[in-house]
Amino acid sequence: MLRTLAALGILSAVLLPSQVAPQTILNTIGAGRYGTAVDIGRQEDKNVEWAVALRLHDTFELGSIGVPLSAVTPGGVIFELAADAGGAPGAAIERFSIVDVRAAEPAMYTLASAKHPRLERETQYWLIASPPGAARVRWWNTVDSWSSNARLEARRENGRAWEVVANPYIPGIMVIGRSFHPSVALNRETAR
Repeated sequence: MLRTLAALGILSAVLLPSQVAPQTILNTIGAGRYGTAVDIGRQEDKNVEWAVALRLHDTFELGSIGVPLSAVTPGGVIFELAADAGGAPGAAIERFSIVDVRAAEPAMYTLASAKHPRLERETQYWLIASPPGAARVRWWNTVDSWSSNARLEARRENGRAWEVVANPYIPGIMVIGRSFHPSVALNRETAR
């Protein structure tokens, strides 16, 4: 019976993540006004990078990441989704470029994933922001976005080692993705 249904194309195929609707899988941005920020880029004689730790509660395929930014000195910013390396940012998984941040006030910028990496549940990742040149960009969050559970963020100057701290006021991120756990998982091979 199963072979007949499969041959007729009636038996459902595996639902791939691309067949599941995208959803917000992590959002640290509140609904209030913007009020807390970190500066990325040239600051006096230093080149400053920031990173925010991400830990998901399910397995997802990355779709995009939203970040609220404004320009202190207009220019670009590079974001990298990175693996964890002993509690600090590690090797890059995917790199995103925003060519020109000019907004004087915080505006949402979208980092669209081209690779759509699979992000595993309860695994720590990092979103790193660094300047490609002389720009200075501010990465914002809202004043009502604090967490009673401090989240990890990291900072480094001039490419030195990361300084990781727990902070209830991290820069804002909104991660959109597709679940890797569809409810239907039958395919033609299983039916045979």
